[in-house]
Amino acid sequence: IWFNDFDTRKLSGSGEAFVRYAFSRKFSLGVMGAYDALLAEEKNIEKGGPFLTPIHFPYVESKGISGDLTAWFHFLSGKASPYVYAGIGAFNYKRKILGAIAPVPASQTKTPIHITVGIGLDIMLNKNVGLNLDLGARFTDDSVDAWKGNATNKTTIGVFDWHATGKAGLTFYLGGSDGDDDDGDG
Repeated sequence: IWFNDFDTRKLSGSGEAFVRYAFSRKFSLGVMGAYDALLAEEKNIEKGGPFLTPIHFPYVESKGISGDLTAWFHFLSGKASPYVYAGIGAFNYKRKILGAIAPVPASQTKTPIHITVGIGLDIMLNKNVGLNLDLGARFTDDSVDAWKGNATNKTTIGVFDWHATGKAGLTFYLGGSDGDDDDGDG
C-alpha cells in the first residue's frame, strides 16, 4: 500500500529477494532487491489551496526496482528468531500518469534515495529452510507520485512518500560453521 499525496490507497504487488551474510547469530549484512508496482488514485481532482499545487490527473502508477544495503539484527537464535532491519539504497522507477486532463509528463524515469525498515520473524523448518514473515516500510522522496504536496485537506508540504510492505516467504540457508546448532535447541 503506497502512502503518498493522493487521497485513495490501492493495494499493489511486489516481489523481494535478499542475500545476506551472518557475521554472528545476532547480526547479518546483505543486499535486498525488490520490484514494486505502486498504484494511487485521486478522487478529489480539484485539490489544492494556498500552499498546494492542484492535481491535474486522477491516477498514477510507478513501477521499478530497488536495491538496498541492509543490516539485520536478530534478538534470539533458535527455531524462531525475531529481527529488525534497516537499509539504504535507490529506487529506479518509471512513472505513468493515466487519465490526465491537463498537460503533465506522460512518463518519467527517476532514481531517488530509498530507505527500508522493518520487523520480522524467521521460523526454522529444518537446518537449511526457514519460513520468513515480515512487515516493513519503504521511504522515498516526494517526487515518486509526480506531485509534491500532502494528503487532501492538509496545508503542509510533503517531505517523502512511503509504502507499507508485508511478506511471507521461504529463506534458504547455505553454508554453515563448525559451531552450528545441529539439534536446533539454541
